[in-house]
Amino acid sequence: NIVDADTVQAVCGDRRVSLEEFLELMCEDGFRAHEGAKQVVLADPPRGKGSPRGGSKLRQQTREVVGVTMWIRQDPPAWEVPKRQMIDALEVEIRRWRHMAMLEAARPSDILDDGM
Repeated sequence: NIVDADTVQAVCGDRRVSLEEFLELMCEDGFRAHEGAKQVVLADPPRGKGSPRGGSKLRQQTREVVGVTMWIRQDPPAWEVPKRQMIDALEVEIRRWRHMAMLEAARPSDILDDGM
């Protein structure tokens, strides 16, 4: 066994560990522990300028406004932060406009009743 009881105790304490959590704790870098895992640790060395380094974490993110699920760096480099902030702001604006459209559609008709 590669993990002794003292190490398990130090990491997990006295609580019970779910199967998913166990798989995530034991998963080798560069692999996804299970289908529902929402983060991975990269094992590969960098492949070029701007590539995530080995040991970097990726996390799964869902952008519901545009209907996409993707993997992003958990700790983005400085140059990526403003881009993420812009995306967040655009999503807020899209939600606001959709909400206003929903309220407009639910509003009683502005057409005057001509008695017919």
